Amino acid sequence: MHKVLHNIQFRTQMTDLNEYLEETIDNIGGLGRFQWIIIVLLFGSNISDNWSNLMMAYGAAVPNWRCDLTSLEGLNFTKANNISDLKICEFKDNSISIMCKSRLYDPGMSTVVSEWDLVCDKSWVPSTITTLQMGGLITGGFVSGHVADAFGRKSTYVCALFTIISLNVAAAFSSTWEMFAVFRFFIGLGSGFTTSLNFTFVIEFTPRQSRSMLRFLPCRELFGMLYACLCWWLHDWRYIQIGSALLVFPYFLGIIWFVPESFRWLVTHWKIRRAYDVIKTIASMNNKKPPEYDKFHEEVIQIKDLVSEEKKYSVLDLLDNPRLLKITLLLMVAWFSGGYGTYGIFFGVQQLGGNIYLNLILLNAIGLFQVTGWYFANCIGRRWTTSMFYIIGGCSGIIVGILQALDIENKETFVTVFALPSKAFVTAGWVSVMLITAEIYPTVVRNIGSGLLNATSGFGIMVAPIVNFASQKIPGLLYLIFAGLMFLSAFLVILLPETNNKALEDTIDFDPNNSMSRKIKNSFNTTVQKGYEYLK
Repeated sequence: MHKVLHNIQFRTQMTDLNEYLEETIDNIGGLGRFQWIIIVLLFGSNISDNWSNLMMAYGAAVPNWRCDLTSLEGLNFTKANNISDLKICEFKDNSISIMCKSRLYDPGMSTVVSEWDLVCDKSWVPSTITTLQMGGLITGGFVSGHVADAFGRKSTYVCALFTIISLNVAAAFSSTWEMFAVFRFFIGLGSGFTTSLNFTFVIEFTPRQSRSMLRFLPCRELFGMLYACLCWWLHDWRYIQIGSALLVFPYFLGIIWFVPESFRWLVTHWKIRRAYDVIKTIASMNNKKPPEYDKFHEEVIQIKDLVSEEKKYSVLDLLDNPRLLKITLLLMVAWFSGGYGTYGIFFGVQQLGGNIYLNLILLNAIGLFQVTGWYFANCIGRRWTTSMFYIIGGCSGIIVGILQALDIENKETFVTVFALPSKAFVTAGWVSVMLITAEIYPTVVRNIGSGLLNATSGFGIMVAPIVNFASQKIPGLLYLIFAGLMFLSAFLVILLPETNNKALEDTIDFDPNNSMSRKIKNSFNTTVQKGYEYLK
C-alpha cells in the first residue's frame, strides 16, 4: 500500500514539475532571441551530418566512361574501333573473351568511382562504402543516447561535430578506396551522434507550441539543395569533402562559445544551481525576469526527495517499461521506413532521367513540401499527419516501381515525375515521426530513445544502397519495397499515443510490479512450476 501511495505521489509531483518547467520557458521569453540564436547555430550545424550522408549520392555516381582501347591485348584494333558502345567491361572476338584493363572517364565529373576505377568487377565497392558509412551511423545513433544522457547534451554534440569536421578533411586525402571507406565509417559514427541529438537538444530550450514548427522547418532540404549546387560547381569529390568541413566550422565555434547545457538535463541530474544559471542566462538574453531561485529549488527538490538515488538510465529502461517498449517497437518500423525511403531515392538518383545535379536539386527542393506538415500536425495531430504522408508516398512509390518494370516510351520522364512526390511525402512523414519521437520520450531517456531509433533508420539507410544495386538487375525493386514499408508504417503509427500540445515528460513513471522483466520472470517461474508438477 505504501508503494502504491508513493508511486501516485511521484506521478502527481512529476507532472507538476513538467508543467512548471514548460511555464518557466514561457515566462523567460518563450521563442525569444536566445532561442532563435540556438536554433540558427544547432540547425545550421546540420550541414555536417546532412552533407556527410549525401556525399555518396554524388561520390558513388558513375561518370560517363569508355574502355581505353590501347589497353586491349589480342583484339583486332580495327574491330574494336567499329564497336559503337565502348562502355563495356569485356570484348568478345569470336571465341576469345578479352577484359578491358583500363578505362577513360569524363573529366568533367570526378567521383570515387572514377578515382579508383570502381566499375565492372569493382562495381560493388561504392554501395559497400555507403553501407559501411551507414554502419557507423547505426553505431553512433545507438551509443549517442547513452553518452548524451550520461555526460550532457553539449559536450557530446561538440565532440561529434569535431569528429565529422576533421574526418571529412582527412578523407579528402585518401589514397585508396579502402582508406576512404574507413573514414566514411567514422564520419557515419559522428553523424549518428549529431543526427540523434540535434532536435532533442533544441526542443529542451523551446516552448511546446513551437516544436512542430521547428521540426518542419526544411533546413535539411535547403542544405541539400546547396550541396547539389556545390557538387555542380566543384565537380570533384575531394573539394566537396573539404568544403563540407569548412562550411560547418563557424557553427561549431558558435556552439562552443554560446550554447549552454540543457537546463532540463541539468534538472534531471539534480544540478539545480547550474540549471538555474542557464535559466538566468536565457531570461537575460530575452529581456525577461528569471524565476526566484528559492521557488525553482523548491519545485525540483521535492521530486528529488522521492527518488532514493540518482539512477543511470540505459536502453534497458525502454525495454523494461511496457509503455515505452510498445512505443519504441512501433517507432522503429516508422524510422526504418523513413531512412530507407528518403536515402534510397537519393542513392537511386542515377535511375532517374536527366542531369544528376538537377535531379539532386529537385529531390531536395520537393522536400520543402514538408512545411505543410506544421499545419497538419497541429490540426489533425502528429499520428494522422504521419500516416497520411506515408500512405500518399507509398501510392506514388508503387507507380514508380511499375513504370520502371515496364518498357514504355518516355519512361525516364514518367519515373522522375512520380519519384519526386514519393520523396516529398516520405520526407514529410519521417519528419513527423521525428517530432513524435522527440515529444514522446521522457527527458531521462529522450536521447537514448532518439539514438536507438536513429540507429534503426541507419539500418534502413544501410539496406537502401544494396537494394538500389539490385534494382539494376530487377527494375522497380527499390520503389516497390519502399511502398510496402510506407503502408505498414502508416498503419502502425496510428497505434502510438498522441503528443500534440502535451508537456514534455522528464522522468519515467515506473511500476516495478508491471515491468517487463518482472512479467518475464513470473512467466518463467510459472512455466517451471507447471513443468515440475507435470513431472511429479
